[in-house]
Amino acid sequence: MPYDTSSTQIRDGVRGTARPNEWLIVTMVLAILLRIGVALYLGNTVDAPPLLTDQRSYHALGGRLLSGYGFSFDRAWYPFTPAETPTAHWSFLYSLFVAAVYGVFGTHPLAVRLVQAVLGGALLPWAAYRLTRRVFEIGPKAPLAALWSDTSITELAPYAAAAIAAVYGYFVLYAATLMTETFYIVAVLCSLEIGLGIVARLQQGRALPLSTGVALG
Repeated sequence: MPYDTSSTQIRDGVRGTARPNEWLIVTMVLAILLRIGVALYLGNTVDAPPLLTDQRSYHALGGRLLSGYGFSFDRAWYPFTPAETPTAHWSFLYSLFVAAVYGVFGTHPLAVRLVQAVLGGALLPWAAYRLTRRVFEIGPKAPLAALWSDTSITELAPYAAAAIAAVYGYFVLYAATLMTETFYIVAVLCSLEIGLGIVARLQQGRALPLSTGVALG
């Protein structure tokens, strides 16, 4: 028998059983804690880990923006940027993010690592969950026990996707670095989710709100 999502059992929850949204929150908290742990391990050194050298550029740009020099470097910089010359070789938005964190907490790479660890730990599992739910076109409301026993295993896919995004090693590492990967992946996942939502609305002959188009853009 299908699970009755209008029952009191759904509204009040099942004793001893977490509801799906609670599991998603737990997953996000776990993701944040893992990323904070890596951020603390990497510490306040820019070149940590040493092979991710793009961190030097974003650290330098953040400091330069904060000092009023704009998107430039104080000396010739990779790949072929002359000193004191405006450059578009590096992400504007991420450089501004680094500068904003430095403006609040001082020029400390660890501050960026920790802020990004929290944001990345929350946003990436959430985005993976939303996209996977959109792909399967489900709206899980029942407790996980009911999902296991009464519905298709595909309804657990959004939670599995969120869990994988929470613990996948490279996602954990990059969220604790001064690099764009975490926010870029979140943007890609959100773009796909919004795009699939637009396709679904158009297939159903429903009007497309301006806000949805703007969000996709």
